[in-house]
Amino acid sequence: ALLQAVTLAPWEVHSKNIYNRPYNGIWGMEDLEALSKLINGEGIINQEGKPEWNNLTMDDLVSDNNVIGLYTNIDFEADDEFAAIGTVSNPFENYTFDGNGYSISGINMKNTDDKNQGIFGVVGSNTVIKNLTIKNSLVEGNDNTGILVGKTAGTNIIIDHCFTSGGEVLGTENVGGLIGNCGTGTLIRNCGIATASISGNNNVGALAALNNGIICNSYSHTGSLFCYCLLGFFVRSHLHTLRNCYTSAHFSYCTVHSCAPFVPHATAP
Repeated sequence: ALLQAVTLAPWEVHSKNIYNRPYNGIWGMEDLEALSKLINGEGIINQEGKPEWNNLTMDDLVSDNNVIGLYTNIDFEADDEFAAIGTVSNPFENYTFDGNGYSISGINMKNTDDKNQGIFGVVGSNTVIKNLTIKNSLVEGNDNTGILVGKTAGTNIIIDHCFTSGGEVLGTENVGGLIGNCGTGTLIRNCGIATASISGNNNVGALAALNNGIICNSYSHTGSLFCYCLLGFFVRSHLHTLRNCYTSAHFSYCTVHSCAPFVPHATAP
Protein backbone atom coordinates (compact mmCIF):
# COMPACT_ATOMS: atom_id res chain seq x y z
CA ALA A 1 0.00 0.00 0.00
CA LEU A 2 1.15 3.50 -0.77
CA LEU A 3 1.92 5.78 2.14
CA GLN A 4 -0.04 9.02 2.06
CA ALA A 5 1.87 12.19 2.91
CA VAL A 6 0.38 14.04 5.85
CA THR A 7 1.01 17.72 6.59
CA LEU A 8 0.93 18.41 10.30
CA ALA A 9 -0.31 21.68 11.71
CA PRO A 10 2.24 23.68 13.77
CA TRP A 11 0.75 22.64 17.12
CA GLU A 12 1.04 18.97 16.11
CA VAL A 13 4.70 19.33 15.09
CA HIS A 14 5.95 20.92 18.31
CA SER A 15 5.90 18.72 21.39
CA LYS A 16 4.41 21.49 23.56
CA ASN A 17 1.70 22.56 21.14
CA ILE A 18 -0.46 19.44 21.24
CA TYR A 19 -3.86 21.12 21.40
CA ASN A 20 -6.54 19.93 19.04
CA ARG A 21 -7.73 23.29 17.72
CA PRO A 22 -11.19 23.52 16.24
CA TYR A 23 -10.50 27.23 15.70
CA ASN A 24 -7.93 29.90 16.46
CA GLY A 25 -7.39 31.10 20.02
CA ILE A 26 -5.66 30.38 23.32
CA TRP A 27 -5.82 26.69 24.18
CA GLY A 28 -3.08 26.39 26.79
CA MET A 29 -0.14 27.93 28.61
CA GLU A 30 2.18 27.82 25.59
CA ASP A 31 -0.35 29.77 23.52
CA LEU A 32 -0.50 32.49 26.17
CA GLU A 33 3.29 32.59 26.22
CA ALA A 34 3.34 32.87 22.43
CA LEU A 35 0.88 35.76 22.59
CA SER A 36 3.18 37.58 25.00
CA LYS A 37 6.28 37.02 22.88
CA LEU A 38 4.60 37.98 19.61
CA ILE A 39 2.91 41.13 20.96
CA ASN A 40 6.16 42.19 22.63
CA GLY A 41 8.09 41.89 19.36
CA GLU A 42 10.17 38.88 20.40
CA GLY A 43 9.01 36.47 17.70
CA ILE A 44 11.39 34.84 15.24
CA ILE A 45 10.73 35.56 11.57
CA ASN A 46 9.75 32.35 9.76
CA GLN A 47 10.09 31.38 6.10
CA GLU A 48 6.85 33.18 5.30
CA GLY A 49 8.20 36.40 6.75
CA LYS A 50 5.90 36.29 9.80
CA PRO A 51 7.00 36.44 13.44
CA GLU A 52 6.45 33.15 15.23
CA TRP A 53 7.02 31.61 18.66
CA ASN A 54 6.85 27.88 19.38
CA ASN A 55 5.79 27.43 15.75
CA LEU A 56 2.79 29.71 16.33
CA THR A 57 2.02 33.01 14.63
CA MET A 58 -0.68 35.55 15.42
CA ASP A 59 -2.72 33.89 12.67
CA ASP A 60 -3.06 30.86 14.97
CA LEU A 61 -4.21 32.95 17.94
CA VAL A 62 -6.52 35.56 16.40
CA SER A 63 -9.97 34.87 14.94
CA ASP A 64 -12.34 37.13 13.04
CA ASN A 65 -12.67 40.78 14.06
CA ASN A 66 -9.30 40.65 15.85
CA VAL A 67 -10.71 38.54 18.70
CA ILE A 68 -8.34 36.45 20.81
CA GLY A 69 -10.43 33.91 22.70
CA LEU A 70 -9.47 31.84 25.73
CA TYR A 71 -10.98 28.35 25.52
CA THR A 72 -9.71 26.60 28.64
CA ASN A 73 -8.63 27.26 32.21
CA ILE A 74 -4.86 27.73 32.43
CA ASP A 75 -2.96 26.68 35.57
CA PHE A 76 0.65 27.77 35.91
CA GLU A 77 3.21 25.85 37.96
CA ALA A 78 5.44 27.64 40.47
CA ASP A 79 8.49 27.61 38.19
CA ASP A 80 6.68 28.64 34.99
CA GLU A 81 7.88 32.00 33.69
CA PHE A 82 5.63 34.55 32.05
CA ALA A 83 6.20 38.07 30.71
CA ALA A 84 3.51 40.75 30.67
CA ILE A 85 1.61 41.03 27.38
CA GLY A 86 2.33 44.47 25.94
CA THR A 87 5.11 47.00 26.51
CA VAL A 88 5.46 50.76 26.07
CA SER A 89 6.96 50.27 22.61
CA ASN A 90 4.68 47.35 21.72
CA PRO A 91 1.36 47.77 23.56
CA PHE A 92 -1.46 45.26 23.43
CA GLU A 93 -3.84 47.21 21.20
CA ASN A 94 -6.50 46.83 18.52
CA TYR A 95 -7.57 43.43 19.86
CA THR A 96 -10.40 41.97 21.91
CA PHE A 97 -9.25 39.41 24.47
CA ASP A 98 -12.29 37.36 25.47
CA GLY A 99 -11.74 35.05 28.42
CA ASN A 100 -15.11 33.38 27.76
CA GLY A 101 -15.55 32.88 31.51
CA TYR A 102 -12.35 30.86 31.92
CA SER A 103 -9.57 31.55 34.43
CA ILE A 104 -5.79 31.90 34.57
CA SER A 105 -4.29 30.65 37.85
CA GLY A 106 -0.95 30.60 39.60
CA ILE A 107 1.01 33.10 37.54
CA ASN A 108 4.22 34.08 39.33
CA MET A 109 5.72 37.30 37.94
CA LYS A 110 8.68 38.74 39.86
CA ASN A 111 10.06 41.69 37.93
CA THR A 112 10.89 44.24 40.61
CA ASP A 113 12.95 46.41 38.25
CA ASP A 114 10.30 46.58 35.51
CA LYS A 115 7.41 49.02 35.24
CA ASN A 116 3.95 48.21 33.84
CA GLN A 117 3.56 44.71 35.22
CA GLY A 118 0.45 42.52 35.05
CA ILE A 119 -0.95 39.78 32.84
CA PHE A 120 -1.28 42.64 30.38
CA GLY A 121 1.56 45.12 30.82
CA VAL A 122 0.62 48.10 28.64
CA VAL A 123 -2.80 48.16 26.97
CA GLY A 124 -3.28 50.58 24.06
CA SER A 125 -6.16 52.01 22.04
CA ASN A 126 -9.18 50.18 20.64
CA THR A 127 -8.82 47.24 22.99
CA VAL A 128 -11.28 45.15 25.00
CA ILE A 129 -10.38 42.69 27.78
CA LYS A 130 -13.43 40.85 29.08
CA ASN A 131 -14.88 37.77 30.78
CA LEU A 132 -11.64 36.76 32.50
CA THR A 133 -10.75 35.70 36.06
CA ILE A 134 -7.22 35.64 37.50
CA LYS A 135 -6.77 33.35 40.52
CA ASN A 136 -4.05 32.99 43.16
CA SER A 137 -1.36 34.85 41.25
CA LEU A 138 1.63 36.90 42.32
CA VAL A 139 2.61 40.01 40.37
CA GLU A 140 5.63 41.96 41.56
CA GLY A 141 6.92 44.99 39.70
CA ASN A 142 8.00 48.61 39.90
CA ASP A 143 5.62 51.47 39.02
CA ASN A 144 2.19 50.69 37.50
CA THR A 145 1.57 47.18 38.74
CA GLY A 146 -1.71 45.25 38.88
CA ILE A 147 -2.73 41.62 38.63
CA LEU A 148 -4.65 42.07 35.37
CA VAL A 149 -3.21 45.25 33.84
CA GLY A 150 -0.21 47.39 34.64
CA LYS A 151 -1.17 50.48 32.65
CA THR A 152 -3.66 51.61 30.03
CA ALA A 153 -2.65 54.35 27.60
CA GLY A 154 -4.86 55.36 24.69
CA THR A 155 -8.51 55.70 23.75
CA ASN A 156 -11.46 53.35 23.51
CA ILE A 157 -10.14 50.84 26.04
CA ILE A 158 -12.71 48.67 27.85
CA ILE A 159 -12.14 46.21 30.71
CA ASP A 160 -15.40 44.36 31.33
CA HIS A 161 -16.39 41.46 33.62
CA CYS A 162 -12.84 40.80 34.80
CA PHE A 163 -12.08 39.52 38.30
CA THR A 164 -9.18 38.57 40.54
CA SER A 165 -9.36 36.09 43.40
CA GLY A 166 -6.60 35.52 45.93
CA GLY A 167 -3.00 36.34 45.18
CA GLU A 168 -0.67 39.22 45.90
CA VAL A 169 0.46 42.45 44.23
CA LEU A 170 3.69 44.23 45.15
CA GLY A 171 5.05 47.36 43.55
CA THR A 172 6.52 50.79 44.05
CA GLU A 173 4.07 53.45 42.83
CA ASN A 174 0.56 53.02 41.38
CA VAL A 175 -0.14 49.53 42.68
CA GLY A 176 -3.67 48.14 42.32
CA GLY A 177 -5.44 44.82 42.72
CA LEU A 178 -6.87 44.86 39.20
CA ILE A 179 -4.97 47.68 37.47
CA GLY A 180 -2.12 49.92 38.49
CA ASN A 181 -2.63 52.96 36.25
CA CYS A 182 -6.02 53.45 34.57
CA GLY A 183 -5.47 56.06 31.88
CA THR A 184 -7.76 58.56 30.19
CA GLY A 185 -9.93 56.84 27.60
CA THR A 186 -10.38 53.68 29.70
CA LEU A 187 -13.70 52.28 30.92
CA ILE A 188 -13.67 49.63 33.65
CA ARG A 189 -17.09 48.11 34.31
CA ASN A 190 -18.59 45.10 36.05
CA CYS A 191 -15.24 44.11 37.58
CA GLY A 192 -14.20 43.01 41.04
CA ILE A 193 -11.30 41.85 43.15
CA ALA A 194 -10.88 39.61 46.18
CA THR A 195 -7.12 39.92 46.40
CA ALA A 196 -5.29 38.75 49.52
CA SER A 197 -2.59 41.43 49.70
CA ILE A 198 -1.67 44.66 47.89
CA SER A 199 1.51 46.50 48.87
CA GLY A 200 3.43 49.51 47.57
CA ASN A 201 5.45 52.53 48.56
CA ASN A 202 3.17 55.20 47.12
CA ASN A 203 -0.32 55.32 45.64
CA VAL A 204 -1.94 51.99 46.45
CA GLY A 205 -5.58 51.18 45.67
CA ALA A 206 -7.61 48.01 46.08
CA LEU A 207 -9.11 47.97 42.57
CA ALA A 208 -7.00 50.65 40.87
CA ALA A 209 -4.24 52.90 42.15
CA LEU A 210 -4.48 55.80 39.70
CA ASN A 211 -7.75 56.44 37.87
CA ASN A 212 -7.97 58.90 35.00
CA GLY A 213 -10.77 56.94 33.32
CA ILE A 214 -14.24 55.73 34.26
CA ILE A 215 -14.93 52.90 36.71
CA CYS A 216 -18.50 51.72 37.23
CA ASN A 217 -20.48 48.79 38.69
CA SER A 218 -17.37 47.36 40.35
CA TYR A 219 -16.27 46.24 43.81
CA SER A 220 -13.30 45.32 45.96
CA HIS A 221 -13.05 42.77 48.78
CA THR A 222 -9.45 43.17 49.84
CA GLY A 223 -7.89 41.41 52.79
CA SER A 224 -4.82 43.59 53.28
CA LEU A 225 -3.45 46.84 51.89
CA PHE A 226 -0.06 48.19 52.90
CA CYS A 227 1.40 51.52 51.84
CA TYR A 228 3.96 54.01 53.06
CA CYS A 229 2.13 56.96 51.50
CA LEU A 230 -1.35 57.52 49.96
CA LEU A 231 -3.72 54.59 50.16
CA GLY A 232 -7.37 54.03 49.20
CA PHE A 233 -9.58 51.02 49.90
CA PHE A 234 -11.04 51.21 46.35
CA VAL A 235 -9.13 53.72 44.21
CA ARG A 236 -6.25 55.76 45.59
CA SER A 237 -5.86 58.70 43.20
CA HIS A 238 -9.19 59.46 41.59
CA LEU A 239 -9.13 62.12 38.89
CA HIS A 240 -12.19 61.16 36.86
CA THR A 241 -15.42 59.18 37.40
CA LEU A 242 -16.61 56.45 39.75
CA ARG A 243 -20.19 55.17 39.55
CA ASN A 244 -22.03 52.53 41.54
CA CYS A 245 -18.90 51.07 43.14
CA TYR A 246 -18.31 49.71 46.63
CA THR A 247 -15.60 48.25 48.83
CA SER A 248 -15.47 46.01 51.88
CA ALA A 249 -11.73 46.19 52.48
CA HIS A 250 -11.30 45.52 56.18
CA PHE A 251 -7.64 46.10 56.95
CA SER A 252 -4.98 48.56 55.89
CA TYR A 253 -1.73 50.07 57.02
CA CYS A 254 -0.46 53.44 55.90
CA THR A 255 2.48 55.16 57.54
CA VAL A 256 2.08 58.75 56.37
CA HIS A 257 -0.34 61.07 54.58
CA SER A 258 -3.84 59.99 53.59
CA CYS A 259 -5.73 56.77 54.12
CA ALA A 260 -9.46 56.62 53.37
CA PRO A 261 -12.12 53.92 53.04
CA PHE A 262 -13.02 54.85 49.48
CA VAL A 263 -10.96 57.49 47.69
CA PRO A 264 -8.72 60.01 49.46
CA HIS A 265 -9.31 63.63 48.45
CA ALA A 266 -12.16 62.77 46.09
CA THR A 267 -15.81 61.82 46.05
CA ALA A 268 -17.64 59.24 43.97
CA PRO A 269 -20.43 60.86 41.92
